[in-house]
Amino acid sequence: MGIFDYKPHVSKRGFKYSSINLRKKGFSWREIKEVEQVFRGDIDEKGAQIGIDRDEFKKGVNWMRRNITIHKIPQKKIDIIEEELGKRIK
Repeated sequence: MGIFDYKPHVSKRGFKYSSINLRKKGFSWREIKEVEQVFRGDIDEKGAQIGIDRDEFKKGVNWMRRNITIHKIPQKKIDIIEEELGKRIK
């Protein structure tokens, strides 16, 4: 990869803005914290890998769909998460 290669990602700041939008769409603070926990390692990356890239995003959303009993966020809201964060990756 060259110095000017750009890979679409959700930055820490972008995640914060998306969190505000999720709150406006009816998410509780607990649900937002759960989403943040799923992507925490990706958000806090340093260097060239900073933020959530497309692959990490897909893996996180798929994990959430398979593990609803763990995080307790309904399928309908996972669709909203996918839509809201997905805007920043396209």
